Amino acid sequence: MQMQMQNTQKPYVSSIKRKLAKEAAKEAVKASVWRDDLYLADFAANEERTMHKQLIVLDLNGTLVHRLQKVGDTRKVVARPGLGEFLNFALENFAVMVWSSAQPASVVSMLKSGFGAHAQHLVRVWDRRFCDMEGKYFSKTKTIKDLSRITDGFDLSQSPNCNVYGTYDGYLGVYPAKQGHWKLEDIVLIDDSESKAALQKENHIFISTFA
Repeated sequence: MQMQMQNTQKPYVSSIKRKLAKEAAKEAVKASVWRDDLYLADFAANEERTMHKQLIVLDLNGTLVHRLQKVGDTRKVVARPGLGEFLNFALENFAVMVWSSAQPASVVSMLKSGFGAHAQHLVRVWDRRFCDMEGKYFSKTKTIKDLSRITDGFDLSQSPNCNVYGTYDGYLGVYPAKQGHWKLEDIVLIDDSESKAALQKENHIFISTFA
């Protein structure tokens, strides 16, 4: 009787193992497509040098740029009209960082195509790993940008997703000595998603989606 039960369980157990192995393989493929060395500038050095007290936090896709559907392995990025002039003004008068819920490789692609040389003057670039999220990292889940993470000194090492790509090159997303420099009342988030700004609605400037 016991032997019969064990035999009937084996196909079921094997099926679960195959399914888990398949999912793990998918995650490994996703994680292998990006490494931190794609970043464009020493953002921590920019944060160290800035004298600005007011910080503008910029979303990317749907706010300042639009990513078109993939054609083969590439995805064209279109900049919102007037983006260059806006960035000139913002970078001259404020500290500016990018915070996108996209994955790092997508963030880099959007920065290269939409920001060009402006990207080298950002004080921080935060991606999906810095967001609060309800579901798994590699899923279409709700993400929130908690601005208190900027003021409280949150860095990549504190994120549960810090090693989702295997390893990172030491860029933590902050200049540690600048902790305390940023105050919540001096931070503005420009984003086309109201849900991402749910924790600090008073700091959010809503902008219509660019598509």
